[in-house]
Amino acid sequence: YHTEDKKSAKMTLQSEFNSDHDLEMEIVLANPTKLAVTYEEGDSKEKSGILSFDCLTVNFLPVFDEDTDKRNEIVFLVDRSGSMSGKNILQVKESLLVFLKSLPTDCRFQIVGFGSTFSALFDEPRDYTEESMNLALE
Repeated sequence: YHTEDKKSAKMTLQSEFNSDHDLEMEIVLANPTKLAVTYEEGDSKEKSGILSFDCLTVNFLPVFDEDTDKRNEIVFLVDRSGSMSGKNILQVKESLLVFLKSLPTDCRFQIVGFGSTFSALFDEPRDYTEESMNLALE
């Protein structure tokens, strides 16, 4: 820990890490229902790539009113990066078609595509209707 209140810590690897396998780290919060913000500074030695970026995560458990809409809300994340061109993106389209046609009729859904940027199909999640499904399939 960096401070006595144990709100700041620094972690380092004991040896060189090769990215040919996953690096897993488990952080257990003392009070998981309390709002928690975690900041990780990017590696200044990295010239580009994900390790060079700062990372901020926010964890919270909201309190829902009993009258809150309890329908499922499903968000499809679609990788549109360069590695997904050709056959890969065609497989994504086919899979998305199957998933969309299999959604429960009382749900809401959204499709978010990401690559070097991201964009959502709708301004906000939409009720699953024939019209919204057809828009998603275009």
